[in-house]
Amino acid sequence: MPLFGATTQCERSPLEAPTIVAAHGSVPLGSARAISRQIEWSWRGKIIEIGIETHGDGPAILLLPALSSISTRSEMLPLAERLSSTFTAIAVDWPGFGDRPRPAIAWGPDAYREFLAHILQELPKPTATVAAGHGAAYLLAHAAEHPGSVGSLCLVAPTWRGPLPTMTGGRSTILRFVSRLVDGPRACLCRSCLAR
Repeated sequence: MPLFGATTQCERSPLEAPTIVAAHGSVPLGSARAISRQIEWSWRGKIIEIGIETHGDGPAILLLPALSSISTRSEMLPLAERLSSTFTAIAVDWPGFGDRPRPAIAWGPDAYREFLAHILQELPKPTATVAAGHGAAYLLAHAAEHPGSVGSLCLVAPTWRGPLPTMTGGRSTILRFVSRLVDGPRACLCRSCLAR
């Protein structure tokens, strides 16, 4: 069942070399089916094109790259290829990042929170969600507000204290939450235990 409308599909033998990600076509990667497409998302009256890659078949795993001027969904493709034999790995660019046009919009945390909520409503419910860098904080905040909506969490190099908290010396509740997760294992991740 195609996600987000029309798609193209491609299969290749395991002996062929992977190809570079193209904007609107199939991406032969690994021996599993790989689909590349764009979706459209509306924010503050503007339509934003978002790149998305889907690899494999099985329960969905959502892959969210870091939010960085050099980060795209392609940083998740080696992981997507490894997962594709068992799962449907879905790598999504964040709005304003990736290989699609970047509209002149004042991007902020509210846009990324809205986008994540939108993408989680549109995609099949993930068995797990992998998020890198600052994407991990958005994922954790969403998971705290909507328990069970993102499946199991996997955080890759989560950024828990960025420039603003460092400059201001302040720490928000979500930063404490991420800090505790990163600093060491906990037996319990409920709000009351994490608040200690």
